[in-house]
Amino acid sequence: MNPEHLLQPVMRWVATINWVPFRNQAPPMRVAPIFQSAAHQAYQAQIPVYQNPMAYPGNCLFPLSNEDQMVYAAAVQEFETYQMFSRLVLSPENHKINGFVHINNQGQPDVSARRADWNSWAQPGDSIRKCVRCYKQFSEAEPDGECRFHRLGKDCCGNTAPCTTATAHVHNKTCMSEIGKFIKTPRSSGPFDGRSYKVFAIDTEMIYTEYGMEAARATVVDVHGSLVANFFIKPTGRILDLNTQYSGVTEGFLDIAVSLEEAHRILFHHINENTILVGHHLSNDLKVLKLIHTNVVDTAVLFESRGRYPSLKVLAKRHLHKDIHNEVGGHDSTEDASTCIELVVKCFL
Repeated sequence: MNPEHLLQPVMRWVATINWVPFRNQAPPMRVAPIFQSAAHQAYQAQIPVYQNPMAYPGNCLFPLSNEDQMVYAAAVQEFETYQMFSRLVLSPENHKINGFVHINNQGQPDVSARRADWNSWAQPGDSIRKCVRCYKQFSEAEPDGECRFHRLGKDCCGNTAPCTTATAHVHNKTCMSEIGKFIKTPRSSGPFDGRSYKVFAIDTEMIYTEYGMEAARATVVDVHGSLVANFFIKPTGRILDLNTQYSGVTEGFLDIAVSLEEAHRILFHHINENTILVGHHLSNDLKVLKLIHTNVVDTAVLFESRGRYPSLKVLAKRHLHKDIHNEVGGHDSTEDASTCIELVVKCFL
């Protein structure tokens, strides 16, 4: 007996699966490799039984091992989680409205003009920027100059006069000409691509450079809050401010940082275009990572009320009864990503 014969009905179904909606493909696609492995193991286990003249029919049946049962249960749970989160994925229209970079009808990267200002984009040729700290205008090519501001805004020192001085102005805009450098997350490699049924939360920490805000750290966690990937990223522009108070990034991070291209390779090992990504104001994270991804759940949009988007800190306190962003050394990207997962799960309870 060849165990491959057991798979013929399943594989015939797989061969004609293109007409089935993607989300309905998951059950057989997850079961098929498990079944294939079990059939092969069963075949190998029965060879000595078959060759033994004293064998009897009862020896030909073995119960599913505890390990195989755990693998099967994990696959089912993963699919059920994927289905649950998929109910909250942004529609194509909401994806555009909320400032995510997308592919337009001409097949080119684009961003919705209605939210371009909200998402901090600058038109090509416009080199004038407004400092996000002291609010003075300056040329992007000449950011150096005295910048006096309150580090914590209105909740800072209580004095009218600025209490902090920096040697450069900073901004958070990205030139629209950069949009051509964005790349799509990879397509599925086939029906057994496990990335297609994953749900991850992602959070990036950003620093100020001469080109605006750039990614300095990226963290990915799974639906259980377990760390999947965590790495530092080298910026392309000259660093003006590490933004440590919020980013948590300190001097010396460049020694262990990777290029943006290497960051993409790390991320694409875990995600493809079907992976569900969760985040807060996720369009900003994907923008600094220069990624185009449509299968997203954004907690900022999910909890939007009357046109207002509560901060992650407010949502964590209100819905999860926990305090975040209390660290003196900056935000914890792992904590932020895990909090996003918890908020989405809260929607189903």
